[in-house]
Amino acid sequence: MLVSVTALGARADHRQSAAGEVVAYLTNGANRLTAGGSLGDGKPLLGQESGPGAYYSDSTAQPGRWRGAAAEHLGAIVDPEQLRRALLGQDPATGDQLVGAHGSSGRTTTRRTLLPDGPAGELFTLDQAATHIGVDTSYLRRLAAKTAISRSAEAPSPGAPISTSASPGAYFDAVKVRGQWRVTRAEIDRFVDARRQPQVVIGYDITFSAPKSLSILWATGSPEVRALCEEAFDAGVAAAVDYLERHAIWVRRGRSYESAGGMLAASYRHDTNRELEPQLHEHVVIANMATAADGRTQALDARGLFAHATTAGHLAEAEMQHHTNRRGLAWTPTHRGIANVAGVSDDAIRAMSTRREQILSLTAELGTNSTHARQTAALATRAAKDHGVDPTDLRVHWADRLAEVGFGPAELAAATTAAPARLWTPDDTRRLDAHLAGPHGVTEMVAIFDRRDVICAIVDHTGGRLSATELISTPTVGCTPAR
Repeated sequence: MLVSVTALGARADHRQSAAGEVVAYLTNGANRLTAGGSLGDGKPLLGQESGPGAYYSDSTAQPGRWRGAAAEHLGAIVDPEQLRRALLGQDPATGDQLVGAHGSSGRTTTRRTLLPDGPAGELFTLDQAATHIGVDTSYLRRLAAKTAISRSAEAPSPGAPISTSASPGAYFDAVKVRGQWRVTRAEIDRFVDARRQPQVVIGYDITFSAPKSLSILWATGSPEVRALCEEAFDAGVAAAVDYLERHAIWVRRGRSYESAGGMLAASYRHDTNRELEPQLHEHVVIANMATAADGRTQALDARGLFAHATTAGHLAEAEMQHHTNRRGLAWTPTHRGIANVAGVSDDAIRAMSTRREQILSLTAELGTNSTHARQTAALATRAAKDHGVDPTDLRVHWADRLAEVGFGPAELAAATTAAPARLWTPDDTRRLDAHLAGPHGVTEMVAIFDRRDVICAIVDHTGGRLSATELISTPTVGCTPAR
């Protein structure tokens, strides 16, 4: 299953509005959501309507759900105000501030002191300057030393600009008086005015996207097929989030890190992309805080999320396939954690993949296909949300487009009535062990590997015949139990 990790950042002085924008996007602006899954005016959310109603591109299909150990006391349904508080580093229930203004999590206003009135040329120590600016003295000391070296190399006169500096906030003019740095009031004021506001990370958006073939079956199938697709996708996301909570939630400890508990996440499923094409995907927004072993609440060390995201996507794929492969669906071979439902043609997939084609076209023009380039292309080609589309008309439109490329009722029936997959046997385990240790196993592409690589290799080899729990906790499949 495709998975992406996006840091949700904002300038320190814009964190309040940024948190509100994240909540509005996830809820379609439905900030009056009640615990019963309806808006304050009693109208149900999309996905709960019994008849035709307004349908939104890239829209929330159901109320948000809390995930993670820290959310156990909050109930099942996400209240938007509670999510906003969590993104600001507060207790969702009480609003008490849990994480202060340190590092990337700085949610509170930087504390600064005012300098007493005086002449522009009055000198201050770096400690006094740091207190006024709201930064560490060590930071100003390093910046002053770097600036002094640049001045001596490029422009001996103290007031001359530094040509190598792109930002006026990137240098700090100070002088040494009897071996100690001193800085003028005028330079402190200039630095405060020029300095860029630090970026604050309020959370992380982990987005899981179902294979396009499953979304096509969900879009065109019977109510029973649609329910199966939704159940399978939900099961996959749940398995992935559970893995991330146990392995990827870290906090810093000096230059290292330690595992932490108390993950707090809100999960929202969307049914379409911005081109109004079927696309089951789920945004799991993790608040930038967790509880360390000593009981302190700290900002996350995001390296854990990025390090384990790919493995989580593989486990989501395995769980999703396992949920369906004895209930009428068969799957193509899994490659790098991705497979498609057998019987859904490539032409059908392309017909419903306009967004992907837009992104690939732009990255081709840019001459690169890196992850960063694809993310940039996705933003550049993203259309505004379309509103007011009747869901019945939309499904008819999808069926017509698929029929044009040869995917109609007969093909849909064939894709949803496949024979059950074989059960896993001890012989399969022996073959798996041989494969993992062979030239086309774990070390085919890498010489150095760890447990994450082994899990991914097993997922690609087993094709959903083992669940995510069996993959990571059963020694008989060649992988040690989870630590």
